[in-house]
Amino acid sequence: MVTETYYPPALFRPYPKWFNQLDNEWHITKLLREIYAALQNSAPALAAMGLRAVIETIMIDKVGDDGSFAGNLKKFKTDGFISNVQHSALSAALELGHASIHRAHMPTDFQLATALDITENLIHGLYIIDHQAQASAKSLPPRKA
Repeated sequence: MVTETYYPPALFRPYPKWFNQLDNEWHITKLLREIYAALQNSAPALAAMGLRAVIETIMIDKVGDDGSFAGNLKKFKTDGFISNVQHSALSAALELGHASIHRAHMPTDFQLATALDITENLIHGLYIIDHQAQASAKSLPPRKA
């Protein structure tokens, strides 16, 4: 059998356009860099575990730690940070991480891309768009009475 290895390995996918707006010293930014490195270096289980960690970190950042993933996710939804649809998507992304950790599941590229989409959209919505929308709203002229 002949195998070919390329160095550096091909990118799984590039960082999102908004990535450079994140604080480089922020824990979530550091985790995302490690996840992308795991994806680039064919470490899918580590990437899934990292995505699970990012989602947990975001939930704890926004609503505190309820002591379990299920409790944190429920509070995250109850406090209005996510919709029913997002709750379902986050549950799937978290389950991918759980399966990789506890059931020796090796995620497919499709599963990882989906979980990464879910995680990136969460970060973008909660930490980028929200701030941009507020800044944009402040620059609008007031309504005339």
